[in-house]
Parts: sequence; C-alpha cells; structure tokens
Amino acid sequence: MEYAVGEDLSSYLMKKKYLNENETRKIFQQLIDTVYYLHQIGVCHRNLRLENILFSSKKKNIIKIINFGRSNLYLTGVSSDNPTLAFGEEFLETPFENLQYTPPEMILGIKYDGLLLDIWMMLFSSFPFEDKNTDKLY
Repeated sequence: MEYAVGEDLSSYLMKKKYLNENETRKIFQQLIDTVYYLHQIGVCHRNLRLENILFSSKKKNIIKIINFGRSNLYLTGVSSDNPTLAFGEEFLETPFENLQYTPPEMILGIKYDGLLLDIWMMLFSSFPFEDKNTDKLY
C-alpha cells in the first residue's frame, strides 16, 4: 500500500476553515477524475467522505482515496469491449454500518445505485443526516 504523508481532507478543512477557489478546484478535479475512473471499471466506493481522502504529500497537491472496505463491484455492463457502466444498470441493497451516510433509498427499504451514491456523498461537507437518537435519524 502506498504511504500518504499528508493528513486527511477533514482535518485539513477543520484547520483552514475554508479553501480558496484554486485549491478547491484542484482537489475536486482529482476527486472527480478518480471517481470517474472507478466507475468506468465498474467499482463504486460507497464511502467517499472527507476522512477517506488523504493528501499524499505535505504540499497538499495530490489526493488519494482510501478505505475501499465498503466498495462494491458492478459486473453488469462492464466488459473489455464496453468499459462504460451507465447509471441505474445495477442496484445494491447492502446495509451501511454508519447510519449518517446511509443513502435515503436504503432507509426507505429500496435498492440504490452505488454509482450515484458516490456522487451524492461527495456533495456533503458534513454528515447528511445526524441525530443521537437512531429512530430520529431514520
């Protein structure tokens, strides 16, 4: 496994409070490129949160995505002839350990698109759902 000498994006943002547009653009472009690549080869990460994005150097210019423990392989539509997987071709129902990041579809008891989940998770800078009471959280 490659060593990442920098900190995670969550810790970095807590210290800096905000990022300027140029820095944000560089990080987000790397994130989008990486997620696009994963989706092209039929992998959804399913745990794209700030704590799982590390800087690989102290310069904070290159990110690495870690923690593929919840990732899922999409087999439908992925082949050497056609490496592109369209959204909605295969759905998941695997439960999440962390309710704060559980997709709304799972709470409703329906299957969800793991590729869209990756994009949905990138939109939040904090827990999308938060409450100490599990019933209220649902």
